[in-house]
Amino acid sequence: MVNPDWKKRTEKNKYKNDKGKWKQKENRDSNRPWTPKDGKKNKDKADEEPEEIQDPLSPPRLENGIKVGWLTNIHPHTWNDPESGQKKTCLEMYFLQEDGATFRASLPFAPYFYVLVKEDKNLLEVEGYLRRKFERQNHQVEIERVEKDDLDIRNHLSGLRRMCLKLSFLTVNTLVGVRNDLAGIVKRNKDKVADVFDDSLVSQMTSGGSSSSSVRRGVSPEQLITELREYDVPYYVRVSIDMGVRVANWYDVSVSGGHVTLTHRKDLVGRPDVRVLAFDIETTKLPLKFPDPAIDQIMMISYMLDGQGYLIVNREIVSEDIPDFDYKYKDTTVPFTMRNEKDEKALLTRFYSHVRQVKPTIFVTFNGGAPRYSRP
Repeated sequence: MVNPDWKKRTEKNKYKNDKGKWKQKENRDSNRPWTPKDGKKNKDKADEEPEEIQDPLSPPRLENGIKVGWLTNIHPHTWNDPESGQKKTCLEMYFLQEDGATFRASLPFAPYFYVLVKEDKNLLEVEGYLRRKFERQNHQVEIERVEKDDLDIRNHLSGLRRMCLKLSFLTVNTLVGVRNDLAGIVKRNKDKVADVFDDSLVSQMTSGGSSSSSVRRGVSPEQLITELREYDVPYYVRVSIDMGVRVANWYDVSVSGGHVTLTHRKDLVGRPDVRVLAFDIETTKLPLKFPDPAIDQIMMISYMLDGQGYLIVNREIVSEDIPDFDYKYKDTTVPFTMRNEKDEKALLTRFYSHVRQVKPTIFVTFNGGAPRYSRP
C-alpha cells in the first residue's frame, strides 16, 4: 500500500511552465545521484577511477611480498608512481584467497592507440610533427613505429603488413584528449579528400576526360594522418588482452618495490567459497517517466544472500509495517526477513550496514550494470 501523503509531497516538486506543461524543479547539487544526462557529459572519463578509494569494503593493498589469489574483479584506477611522482593509470585487481581473506594489487599499464599515415615514407615526418605538437601541449606521449596486420589490405593474407605509429600515454584522460584532437584532424582530411575527388571528377567531365589538374601543392604533416585504430577499446579490456588477465583464475601475485608481477596458476582449477549478494531496488516515478532522483525516492530494496531473503521498505511510502514472510516459487521456499525503516535515508543506511557486515564477494543487480551506482 502506498502512503497517500507521499503523492502530495511529490506534487510540490512540480510546477507549470508558460505553456501549461508540467516541469520539475531544479533541485540538484554536487552530491546528487548519477543521471543519464551526466553520462553524456563525462562518458569519456568514465573509464578512469579516483586516485584512491576510501571505502571500508575495499580490501588491504598488497604492498610487498607474494600471495596466491583468485581474481574476482578489475577496474581502472589512478595512482602516483613513487619513482617519477607522476599520475598513471593502472588496473586495480581484487583477489580472494583460499582461506576467505581478500587483498588487492595495482598493475600499471600504459593505454595506447594507433595512428595510420598515408604512406610508410611519411611515418618519420608525421612522428616529428606529433612530437612537437604534444610537447607544446605538455602531453607526455611515447611514440614508436610498429608493424601490424591490416585487414584493409587486399592481399593481407600473403603476409603483407602495415607500418603505423603507436601512441602510449600515462593516463586514460590524456589518451582521450589526444584522441579527440586527432579525430578532428582525420575527419577534416577525409572531407578534404572527398572534395578533391569531386573537383577532379568535374574537371574530367568538362575537359573531355583528361585529368591534368593535379597541381602539386604543399602538404603538411597533419594532412598525412589518415586514420586512428583501437582508440575505443576500454582500458580494462586492453589490459586483459595484452597482459592475459582473466577474472575467475588463480594467480601468484608478487609485489616488489611497487612492481607487480602476475603468474597464472593453471594447476589450480577449483574456486574458493564466494558470497553472492543479489539485490533489486524499486523506486517511485511519475507515469510514463523514468525515475528522477530530484523528486523520486527508493520504495524498497530486496536482496538474497546465502539462501536467505531480505526486504527493506521505506515507511514514508509504504503505509503499513510488513511482517516476515516466506516466498514460494514452485518447489522452493525462501524465508524473508523484513526491515521497516522510517525513511529513505534509514533504508539506505540499513542496507549498506548489512553489506559492510557480510562483505559479499560478488554483487548481482537487476538493470544495475550501467550506469554504475554510487554507494551511500
